[in-house]
Amino acid sequence: MASVLDLIRSQFGKKKPGPTEAELSALVEQPTPAHLWFTPEGGWPEPFRGDARPPSLLPTAADAPDLFLLPAPIGELQVEVLEAINLRKADFYSDNDVNAVVVFEGAAGITTTLVDAARPRWHPTHARAFRFPARKPHSRFYVALFDEDFVGDDDPLGRVEISLASLHPNTVYDVWAPLQNSPFTLHRNKYGKVRLRFSIRWYSNSARIFRYPAALSGGEAPDVLPFQQRRWLMAALFATQGPPIDKSFKWSICRARINEAVEVFSIISLAQRAIKSLICYRRGNVLTSLLCGLVWQLCCVQPNFLASCSPLLLLAILSVTHAGSDAHAPGARSSPGAGTVTRAALSFLLGAPRGRAAEPPGDIKAADESDEDSDDEEPPTYAAELAKARLERLATRAKAAAAPKPRNRAASRAARAAAPPPAVSPGAGAPLAVSAGTGATPPVSGEAPSQLDEDLLNKGLAGGLGRQHKE
Repeated sequence: MASVLDLIRSQFGKKKPGPTEAELSALVEQPTPAHLWFTPEGGWPEPFRGDARPPSLLPTAADAPDLFLLPAPIGELQVEVLEAINLRKADFYSDNDVNAVVVFEGAAGITTTLVDAARPRWHPTHARAFRFPARKPHSRFYVALFDEDFVGDDDPLGRVEISLASLHPNTVYDVWAPLQNSPFTLHRNKYGKVRLRFSIRWYSNSARIFRYPAALSGGEAPDVLPFQQRRWLMAALFATQGPPIDKSFKWSICRARINEAVEVFSIISLAQRAIKSLICYRRGNVLTSLLCGLVWQLCCVQPNFLASCSPLLLLAILSVTHAGSDAHAPGARSSPGAGTVTRAALSFLLGAPRGRAAEPPGDIKAADESDEDSDDEEPPTYAAELAKARLERLATRAKAAAAPKPRNRAASRAARAAAPPPAVSPGAGAPLAVSAGTGATPPVSGEAPSQLDEDLLNKGLAGGLGRQHKE
């Protein structure tokens, strides 16, 4: 009866005021007592009893002593889970029941579950501190937060992974680490943050250094974690690998894989063409081929002469660049052939006297003479071209007015195709006359100058005259 009354008073009676924010922060800052740390061999110590004692994820040394027949540790890792903020709400009717799972090498442990904790804080009297033996200097430790459910697997809230190689020994780190979900993406504030306090201590630096060759050679045995329940296995998989991979078919992913395969094949094809061009001394890669052959010979015979190949390397780069420019602009900067170069050299050495330039080829000379003749002619003025454009426009209008109108579109197209161009005969010093087949001369003054200027610009005459005058 008394227990029922106490329950009613606790639910509907006046509640005692809880600790303030400053008191909670000061309580979290306190160090964890030495007798309340978790170890893989013994699990959680005896002071945690009943509901305050978290479950054991893995067998202890008392349960399975054969699991701890491992090499001697070379260091010790200490991790404390202090608090978390801005967590994703996984429960619909209440706040999250938060716990943290810590995985390191072949050991794993779980903290106390904080019920209805919008901002979870683990006190020194909670199960929050872990002490793991370190046997690999390149290992990582993982911390994952979960919302505990009574049925099924726990809901993941976020994960953190930290490498021991990035830590300074004998240094206590107190950091706010942003929680992540997938190991391939990085988020700052999407899943919240967790505050961790950790440190690594190595017993011997020489033993730590000598363990790296074993890791590179693949001689280390993989870690085996025999979890007692499936929910703990899924929690450890999320902590170390992130969420499970979605194996359902998606066209976007398939298209991305196809694009990657096409890019790989294009790179292989490009490399094949480059190697073939290099081996066969193709045009544009002659210097590069010679350089590669020389470098190979120097590597085999005289490696100390490799530094002298830098000018040849620059020449090879210039040759390849020149060949690429010729490929993109054919004929613009084409290289002369062997025959042209030979004729020019012979004419310079034998035929051309000293102090006088050699005669250019016939086609180049004819082109130069034609350019000189064209320069002697007086270019037309803008007024003359404007009068000519007016006459063309008036002749077109007179021809359209004199011609009979066709009955349909086909006849109209046939008439326009059969009509001859208007005859324009500008006179020198006399009024200009237009003969459009009717003998009539329409007046020139009725045309608007602005419209004629626009037509002239559309035809490109004004721009051409401007460029010609400028030249």
